[in-house]
Amino acid sequence: MTIRFAKPRHAERPPTCTVIRDDGSTTGQATSDFFVAHDLTHYAVETELGLRQAFFGLLNSGLTFESFTDRQAGSAKARTLPEDAYLAECIVGALDAQRYDPSISDEDVMLQLGPFAEKVGIAQLQNIRRVRDEHLRAYAALPAGATLELAF
Repeated sequence: MTIRFAKPRHAERPPTCTVIRDDGSTTGQATSDFFVAHDLTHYAVETELGLRQAFFGLLNSGLTFESFTDRQAGSAKARTLPEDAYLAECIVGALDAQRYDPSISDEDVMLQLGPFAEKVGIAQLQNIRRVRDEHLRAYAALPAGATLELAF
């Protein structure tokens, strides 16, 4: 699968994220700078931890971006997500919070992970953050209209 993050050609347009699945079909959406960073964090978490049934793996298996916006917490539809998806979202959310508030320590992140903390260590968090930051820098350096392509 290939994931494309495209910078807009014009400032008034949003960035886009497009997934080209292994079967050649696609799904995509207009996004925002926040979600570019959020999705790059997903990419780092899922590739570094080998999670194949989280956000990008589920997109590859046929879900669309819209599939994730119409899930009410606690609903049967939300409860059908695999554990990998919950693990990834929990880690991504904690790392997003840390990105916006650098006073949050890695130990605080581990506390936020609750029962998922046993599945990831501080060294892995640091590696995930390094990979995410490399991709964030690469995306930031793109000229208008260019894309960052990542293999998943």
